[in-house]
Amino acid sequence: MAVAVILAAGAGTRMGGSMPKQFWPVEGKTILQHTAEAFTSHPGIFEVALVVPQANLAWVKRLFAHEPKVKKILPGGANRSQSSYNAVKAYADSPEAWLIFHDAARPLVSPQIISGAIDAAASYKAATAAIVSSDTILFSDLDGKTVEAIPDRNLMWRCQTPQAFKQEIIARAYELSFQDKDFVATDDCGVIKAFLPEVAIGIFSGSEENIKITFARDMEFAAEQLKKL
Repeated sequence: MAVAVILAAGAGTRMGGSMPKQFWPVEGKTILQHTAEAFTSHPGIFEVALVVPQANLAWVKRLFAHEPKVKKILPGGANRSQSSYNAVKAYADSPEAWLIFHDAARPLVSPQIISGAIDAAASYKAATAAIVSSDTILFSDLDGKTVEAIPDRNLMWRCQTPQAFKQEIIARAYELSFQDKDFVATDDCGVIKAFLPEVAIGIFSGSEENIKITFARDMEFAAEQLKKL
């Protein structure tokens, strides 16, 4: 069973405005609706869970009241990890399920990328979308003022979502992570890598178009792409 978990609990502060960016309208729908529809329309997705700010729960429930694949609308936590874990706990009775986490702010995810996440279940217990870096990557010092290392570009990838996990694996990783008060994760694969390093994390193909809307210019690009769908 493949379950899409759309993470939409962030504040989106870099975009400005009076509401989180995932609720901004573009081409007649909110960004969240466009993203959710990419998954509800995919035949390989069994159901969809949305993780949203507590303050917006009732409004989002009304927004998706007529979408049969959206089975759960969950409150987010204080940070990304807590929001993800809220979804993990919601599927505690389905340890064999595959949870496919995706940023609500990536509405241009393609059917091919979603299929890649589902297909990863055949070989891995954790996997992420990624694209090869076309840029040279620099490692800086802690102050960000000098170059400490220049790793081989051929080994560098740019991480995206979706990221897919067997429920029991991501649950165990998060339970271990909460024992370390200093640990901070920016994505869910980072939790696996830090606390279950023996679990191989597979890579499947993302795309350059699968952008995360972060700045105003990204909205313009998303609008142009959504017009083509």
